[in-house]
Amino acid sequence: MIMKKWMMYLAILYVLTGCKKEEAPVAAPKVNHLALLLAREIPAQKVMFNLLKDEEKFQVWQDHLTGKQKEFSMGSKEWNLIDELKKFNNSRFYKYGGDSKEIATTYFASAWIKRAEKVFSSEQLYQVAFNLNPPKKVEAFYTLMMGPRTNQQNQLNPGSPYNNEAYVDCFCAVGSSYTCPYSTYVYTNRGYVLERHYATCYYNGGKPCDVEGGCGFVGWSLCDGNVCS
Repeated sequence: MIMKKWMMYLAILYVLTGCKKEEAPVAAPKVNHLALLLAREIPAQKVMFNLLKDEEKFQVWQDHLTGKQKEFSMGSKEWNLIDELKKFNNSRFYKYGGDSKEIATTYFASAWIKRAEKVFSSEQLYQVAFNLNPPKKVEAFYTLMMGPRTNQQNQLNPGSPYNNEAYVDCFCAVGSSYTCPYSTYVYTNRGYVLERHYATCYYNGGKPCDVEGGCGFVGWSLCDGNVCS
């Protein structure tokens, strides 16, 4: 009897000390690429964005849209429009080029913007679907872009891997509905009111652009313009 109890004790001790559960692998922490981009100036952001993988570019915009969605009540028209955009968005749309992608995104973007313009103000629409940065940062950048230009445009982006005289910094999408934002004061019966407008983005010719995409609607378009006017 004593031997049986002793053997049982050893068996329990073995179970408690000798058998170790396999430890689950520790998942790598998720990198918040949106936060990393926002910590940099806009010209550097364009380069950083294009160094990301397609899935990471997609996640940047999904995180941005999720943040904007939280500014509205769940189920509201604004919330539903952003939700629709999030559900349609896809990492393959950040592979620039390709007829099927261009057709799908062009038709969707056109229809979505047309409906969104009835719900959002122009400033809200720009902040939701065309821009990642806070208003003051955007205003400062485009004020510079719409000022007198020099032949040293590449100096705007010292972090660019293409920062040489063979390239210029393209920062807007030619043909985009909302690009090159600027503000003016307009006198009304309520006094002067600040109004938001959007200038035309175009390519000045000559040197090629130094980055590929990340401009326009949800970052789907090429950054193919270097002048706002």
